[in-house]
Amino acid sequence: MSNVIAIGEVPWSRQDMLEKLEEFASFYEKRPIKDNKWGTKSLHMFLSWFALKKLNPKAIVESGVYLGQGTWFLEKAFSDAELYCIDIDLQQI
Repeated sequence: MSNVIAIGEVPWSRQDMLEKLEEFASFYEKRPIKDNKWGTKSLHMFLSWFALKKLNPKAIVESGVYLGQGTWFLEKAFSDAELYCIDIDLQQI
């Protein structure tokens, strides 16, 4: 992959992420949907959670709601942020 281009610096290190794994794992255990097939799972949730904790946004846009686990996750973890959820079908929630 010789066409990889880096833009800017990542404001955290691998060690920063490792130090937050236990905190995330404790939070993740409380999720309402234990088998979220086709939805957001732990790897994506961790990266989203970690990055959003670092960035502390005022608003979050979730694209693709499916069963609503990611929505639950964002509401619980970032209750001070405005949350906008977009999906073509909200009947599954």
